[in-house]
Amino acid sequence: NPQLVLKMPLFNDELVRKVGDVNSSIESSPAVFKNILYVANSSGRVVGIDLSKVDLEKKTAPLVYDIWLGDDIDTSIVMDEEGMIYVGLEQERCRKTHVAACKRQEEVGEIVKLYPTKKGDESIVWRFFQKQNLGVSRNPEGGVYATLSIYKTSVYTTTHSGHLVALDRK
Repeated sequence: NPQLVLKMPLFNDELVRKVGDVNSSIESSPAVFKNILYVANSSGRVVGIDLSKVDLEKKTAPLVYDIWLGDDIDTSIVMDEEGMIYVGLEQERCRKTHVAACKRQEEVGEIVKLYPTKKGDESIVWRFFQKQNLGVSRNPEGGVYATLSIYKTSVYTTTHSGHLVALDRK
């Protein structure tokens, strides 16, 4: 039988206060680059956990990356050959008037490229805003639910508003 070697909560009281509710889960798959496991949750948090430093007695490992992007992240973490993270954000809380989460989402956008060796907002390489870049759409507040894909120099995804989007990764 398998043995539990790691068990870490990815929600805390501070995050619950920021998003304004306890409607949180993890709906995405993690990704690993070198020895760091990255995962996102539906409260907009992306974390990196150093798997080379798992404490088998306590069943924990150190957080080496932590950023709050504001709203629901259903997309799985996608990483490129340099270890950059690409993630899409839904706009669930903006539709429900959660002020702090909505404000943060408006700062960040719906598709984000992150450089996880930097801390906080300094790790945001670029951001894509659906409203400004796609014009009028059927549901501009929907955000991105689908996991992104990388092909050559572009990152691809579909949006809740019904668009296929390809963005230059650089």
